[in-house]
Amino acid sequence: MKQWAGRLWCLAVAGFFADWAFVGLSVLRGNYNILGGVIAGAVCLAVILLRPFLKLFRGAGARRGQTGPE
Repeated sequence: MKQWAGRLWCLAVAGFFADWAFVGLSVLRGNYNILGGVIAGAVCLAVILLRPFLKLFRGAGARRGQTGPE
C-alpha cells in the first residue's frame, strides 16, 4: 500500500503543475473555458492534501492499545 500511495502522490503533483501550466496558458491566450482544467487541478490537490492524513493514521494501528514505549 505504501508504494502505490507514493506513486499516486507523485503523479498528482506532476499532474497538478502540468494542469495549472495548461490553465495559465489558456487564460493568457484569452480562452476562459477552463472548467475542466480547474476540476482536474482540484482532484490532484485533494490527492496531494490527503497523503499527510493517510501517513498520520496509518501508523496509529500498530500503537493502539499500548500504554508505554515497548
